Amino acid sequence: MIQAQCKYKQHYKSYQNYTKIFFRYFNCPFISPTSIIDLSNLGSTNTLSIITPDRKFHLNGELPLILGNKLKTLILNGSYLKQINYRIFDSLTSLYLTNNTISGTLPPLNPDTSLLYIDLNNNEITGNIDRSYCNLKKLVLTNNKISGEIPTCFTCFFNILKNDFNGNYFSNYDPLPCTTTIPYNMTYKVEADVYTFIIDGYDLGGDNLNSFVTFSGENMELISMAVLKPNSQISLKASLTDSNKFAPQIISITYSVYLNSLTFKLPLNPSPPRPNTVLWFGKDVTIIGSYFTYDKTTVSIMIGKEPCIVSSTTFDKITCSVSIVDTKHSNIKTFINVGSYSTQISLNPEQENIIILCAYPCMDNAYCNTEIGQCICDEGFQGNDCQTPYLECQLAIDNNQICGNRGKCNNQTGICVCDDVLNPSPSCSSCPDPLCGGNGKCNYSTATCECKKGFYGYQGPNCAVPSIYVASVDPSSEDGGNALFSGWFGLKSESTQTKVFIGGKECTPISLINETTIICTAQAGTGLQSVNITNPSIYWFNPSIYKYQPSSTKCLNDCNEKNKGGVCNKMTGYCLCNENFDGADCSKINNNNQPPTNTTVDDDTGLINLNNQKTKYNISIISLIEVGIGGNIVSSIDLKNKWSNITTTRTPDGNLLYNFTQSIQSNQSTIIYLVEEVEKSKIFTFAGIDFKVSSGSIKITVLISNYQFTSNLNTLKLLLESSVENIDNPDNECNDKTIDINSANNENGSSSNLNYITIKKDAKILTGRFLDRAEADDRSTFITSEIANKTDQSLTIAINLPHCVKYCKLDPDFSVLVSNEFRDECPSSKKWLIPVAVAVPVVGVSLIVIAVIILYRNRLSRLNLAIKLKNLGKK
Repeated sequence: MIQAQCKYKQHYKSYQNYTKIFFRYFNCPFISPTSIIDLSNLGSTNTLSIITPDRKFHLNGELPLILGNKLKTLILNGSYLKQINYRIFDSLTSLYLTNNTISGTLPPLNPDTSLLYIDLNNNEITGNIDRSYCNLKKLVLTNNKISGEIPTCFTCFFNILKNDFNGNYFSNYDPLPCTTTIPYNMTYKVEADVYTFIIDGYDLGGDNLNSFVTFSGENMELISMAVLKPNSQISLKASLTDSNKFAPQIISITYSVYLNSLTFKLPLNPSPPRPNTVLWFGKDVTIIGSYFTYDKTTVSIMIGKEPCIVSSTTFDKITCSVSIVDTKHSNIKTFINVGSYSTQISLNPEQENIIILCAYPCMDNAYCNTEIGQCICDEGFQGNDCQTPYLECQLAIDNNQICGNRGKCNNQTGICVCDDVLNPSPSCSSCPDPLCGGNGKCNYSTATCECKKGFYGYQGPNCAVPSIYVASVDPSSEDGGNALFSGWFGLKSESTQTKVFIGGKECTPISLINETTIICTAQAGTGLQSVNITNPSIYWFNPSIYKYQPSSTKCLNDCNEKNKGGVCNKMTGYCLCNENFDGADCSKINNNNQPPTNTTVDDDTGLINLNNQKTKYNISIISLIEVGIGGNIVSSIDLKNKWSNITTTRTPDGNLLYNFTQSIQSNQSTIIYLVEEVEKSKIFTFAGIDFKVSSGSIKITVLISNYQFTSNLNTLKLLLESSVENIDNPDNECNDKTIDINSANNENGSSSNLNYITIKKDAKILTGRFLDRAEADDRSTFITSEIANKTDQSLTIAINLPHCVKYCKLDPDFSVLVSNEFRDECPSSKKWLIPVAVAVPVVGVSLIVIAVIILYRNRLSRLNLAIKLKNLGKK
């Protein structure tokens, strides 16, 4: 309790009675307290004022109070305080300790203090004032003993604040010009045409801005001003006087400070410095323009390699000085740096420089010549901003001259602009024959002719040599005779000296030769032979395309004629089986009790599955290979799992037909893969050959269109794979489970050509038939097939195709047949056999056979039968 003896009885109060009052006022001659008084529980009281005329309210010269956190203002007037701990006042906003005897120095303000107003007049404080007191809105130190300099945040406003510092020993009662500064730093926001400007600076004032700050801006009027952070941040609100007009680019703030007036121009949107005139005489440089700053600490000037030391700066003027004047050079590269912004100009010493800024920002490989307002590029660069490299054009391939002396160089692109507008070459190169013989087109980039390819194709540097090839052959008999070759052989004028050799023997005379056909007389021969076509400018060779036609051709195993299995077509070498017979040689006897074959085709991959019971055969197309004249692989195209445009239809006779399509060679060529499931035995005709395909089989058709060969001497090879899966089958355990893979031809091994493959397992036989015919560019021709790879469970078949430009078409077929050794039922593993007694009279002799019941347990258990014979009579 504060004990007080007031002059009037009615004023004698105890502070406990006022715990809910916001303001406490004591004006009594207090008795000197004997201990510290705790006021931390003053409740909501925020202002405490104690007036003690007899100066007895202290405890050994110190403040005898513990203050609460909710107290914001303390007024203690006329006490005998001698020293205080300023830290206990950090929670206050206002402190008035006037007319005391406080001594000592003022400590720096705590950065976290809440104090904004301090009045310490009429005390005995010494020392000087720390600049941290600039964070106050108001400081009164009248009639103390303080010395040193008053901080500029107060002296700038001595026109209204000077009396707050009278009665001391300060050295700057007549201060230097004001240091109020607003750097190039302002932000703003707009809400409903009201602009709120947040301005940061130095010595901006602590309170009462309206007393010394005025605002101006085109089409704007001031609404209010406020101090956000004393002396370092203020806020201005202004509105547009005409909402139909734009806000100004620059606003102005004028400070009426002590003995002076300072105007600051502030841009709403920052910009790099914009100099327009530079005066350079001797060592002194004056830069006149806009968008500079008032804070010289953020400005640096470099003239050539010499710094220009800044002495003063405003929004529109910078003054600096250099220590060395370079009079030997002109248009010296100069940088004006303001904060994070920079502008490059060029200067000449000892003159007034009129600055024309470049319209484009000059890159690092250039400088702006502000005499003319253009970027001057370093060597190797060009363009308005010098960002584009200076590119030399290429030398023409054919004459080693820039642009071939047939055009002009565009140094921005490095591409020649040729005199011949039809020539797109970057170097104006030209082919030896620009017309390429009429059989191609000149590639001006490489100065080479790109000749026609495919049918009617040409080759050579001038596309003058026909790229001849043979697509199909109609051979002679073994006795010799007419041989017909179809393909492309050049114009008639280009083939006058053409010669044809079959197996090294000349085919002569040539009775007909034109662009697509050669007919000559072949000499006698047998078997498969090579073909070579030459003239002085062309050469074509194939090692195995010509097969002499025998007078009669054998069929495989004579088509089982001895058992009337089928009939041999001796012209083609293929069997045509009779009813109830099947297989490549008609040796398989059809049996209605044999298990059927189930065929499935994977719609995504094109994989064919032929299933018979649990025996599973797989057939798929693997790849297409282009083969060189020496048998080397030129290119290989993987065809697995890449089919698209898949459709399924029915043939007129009801068979299911799958159509798979695949584009290759960058969509220049196409492969069509047809799979027909044959539900009933059917006769097919292909390339002049009739052949039967059994029910449950599949027939494949492969069509290769518009293949782009890399050479007219190359051919194709199509790889197919046939395999069997080794699946255990308990229902088939009495049939042979070993896998047997074989191949055969129509001539029973007398030829290297492959016509059939068989894969046998569980008495089931997969038979693949490969006709030795194909359709090539609208004609039938002889082809060969061979085993490319063989494992214990699979075969890879290579079908050799000719050089077909329009298309190649082939027709293999596959079927699963059940072997004649197939056993439909195996003996059961458990059976009971119960014999009975039988009496048989034999010529007066009666035999009684007594049979013992025999139990058979499994097929491995056997018991001997005991038989007793007894002669019961005589003849």
